[in-house]
Formats: sequence, structure tokens, C-alpha cells
Amino acid sequence: MDKFQTLVEMLRVLNEKVGEVQQQNNMLREARRKDSLVIHDINNKIGKLLSIRFKRPTFKEVEAYCQERKNQVDPQRFLDHYDAIDWFRGKNKIKDWKACVRTWENNSKGEGYESSLD
Repeated sequence: MDKFQTLVEMLRVLNEKVGEVQQQNNMLREARRKDSLVIHDINNKIGKLLSIRFKRPTFKEVEAYCQERKNQVDPQRFLDHYDAIDWFRGKNKIKDWKACVRTWENNSKGEGYESSLD
């Protein structure tokens, strides 16, 4: 009978350990679920921040920016160019039109971006 009692005791201890492991697994699952919800929420917020829509600049805005930078970029030609390609550069939608003006400014030497009117 001693062996039987020893086996029963071992089974009781094993059942306790299994219960503890199951409880830890449940806690880990719940923590992962909460982490997943937080990550999902963060991704949604990032997505909303990144999806702020591009607003086409007006002639006056481009003209003012070009004057502020004291460059010779023709604002109407700039607008016409990007309107014609639907405000894309390659496959990417333009996010910062001012960066495009600066690119035109940098490339204007010999590229024909400058206004021919002096």
C-alpha cells in the first residue's frame, strides 16, 4: 500500500503542477491578447497620422514659397507639371510639395525648370 499511496501523492502533485502551468498559460494568453490590442490601436493611430491627405497648393502658395526661397522656379509651370501627373513622383503620391519645389530649385541649373521670363 505504500507504493499506491506514493503514486496517489505523485498524481496529486502532478495535477497541481498541471493546474499551475495551465493558469500561467492563460495569463500569458491574456497578456498577448492585450498586447495585440495595444499594437493594433497604435497601428491604427499611426495609419491615421500617415493618411493625412495631401492638399494641392494654390498658385499663391507656390509663388510665395518660391519668393521666400528667392529661386527662379515658375510657380505656374510647377503646378501644371504636377497637375499633369496627378501629384505623383514615380509610383508614390507626393506628400510635401515644398520638397518638390526645392528639388526643382536644385535641378534648375540647365534643366529648364526656371522661368524664361526675366
